[in-house]
Amino acid sequence: MNNEYDINAILERLFYLKDMHGGNGKAICDAAGISNTLYSDWKHGKAKPSLTSVIALSLYFNVDLDWVIFGENSKKNSSVKSETEISLLSKFRSLPPDYQLRVISYIDGMLDTINITEKASKHESLA
Repeated sequence: MNNEYDINAILERLFYLKDMHGGNGKAICDAAGISNTLYSDWKHGKAKPSLTSVIALSLYFNVDLDWVIFGENSKKNSSVKSETEISLLSKFRSLPPDYQLRVISYIDGMLDTINITEKASKHESLA
């Protein structure tokens, strides 16, 4: 793992996460325990985030801290989501709860179908 870090790269990853999650600035600031003014200062290069803020935001976005700081996953935790996963999660979160349940049921049904198909395929190959 690279032990060097680039504060601008860290900020780019944090801003990327904010954009991909579609979160509003206030919720993100509240999660990091910072003011909207300080967050704006980060965006304009007037201030740098503290380690505490970076940790709080990695927890808020549920991503690996190694990825936020170094741009790579640790071997223990690969919770960094791809752009597709982040986009899907953002869309899912924007659905009303009853629609979220429908999506979960649909995915469960798809997974059951895949499992049944795989079992049948294995059974046929053994025959």
